[in-house]
Amino acid sequence: MYKIRNPTISIADDIDIKICDQNTSTKNMVDLEERQKDLLKKLDNLYDKIKTISLSCKLEKNTEYTLQPITGKVKDLDEVVIVLCPDYLPWFLKVLLKSNPNLNFTWHFHSSIPSSKVHKIQAFMDNIIQSGNQKSNKINLRIIFKNATSELRISSLDLPIIGNVNIIRFLCEQYPNVAAYNYDDFVLENILDTCYTLEKSSEVQKQALCKKIFKNNSQWIYNNQFTIVDLVLYNEIMQWKNYKKIIPQEWVLMCEKNIAQ
Repeated sequence: MYKIRNPTISIADDIDIKICDQNTSTKNMVDLEERQKDLLKKLDNLYDKIKTISLSCKLEKNTEYTLQPITGKVKDLDEVVIVLCPDYLPWFLKVLLKSNPNLNFTWHFHSSIPSSKVHKIQAFMDNIIQSGNQKSNKINLRIIFKNATSELRISSLDLPIIGNVNIIRFLCEQYPNVAAYNYDDFVLENILDTCYTLEKSSEVQKQALCKKIFKNNSQWIYNNQFTIVDLVLYNEIMQWKNYKKIIPQEWVLMCEKNIAQ
């Protein structure tokens, strides 16, 4: 049998809770205030550390650099594959092959290329080969014209390098005698990013971007010398039909002397 509590006994003592006897809420507030003070101290310390790091990492003003002559033979790459869209002729190849006569390459059409575009590409590549490079059993560069986005692959297992601007970035880093390129120069990289957007821009956007690029009105776009920016932009504008309305002709003639001839 269960014991039942006597209902006549008062239970007031059990339920009579005096607020003055409890100070849990006060304790909680004190604890929160203490935690807040600790957090503020930690934030102050963190801010001081960030400030110290930012001062130590402060970017120096851009220093001019010049393209130094390459002594000896540039180390050739193992075979890399570049897939090129048929709408973009690789004008950058001329200066790349001219500067590196030991670089051996081959090229072919993919079956996705329409016959209407074959003759134009064939004539362009025949001109490249005439100025051509020595042939050997070792192929450093394999070019495939394919109805797809332009990309460069070092290995079938690696992620591709997408876009003509990034392909030229890679080649100029591997072959520094092509054009002056310093990937630590954030101003230069910013201009290259602007050039990258030109590939997918509308006519109106192209005009605005080109005005931004040529705002200094100097002979060369950056640092008063032929750099990767000139090579990238020349490679891009040669795909346009009406570039003469947008691009300074003096700059185009200078690029032709450095690139196309």
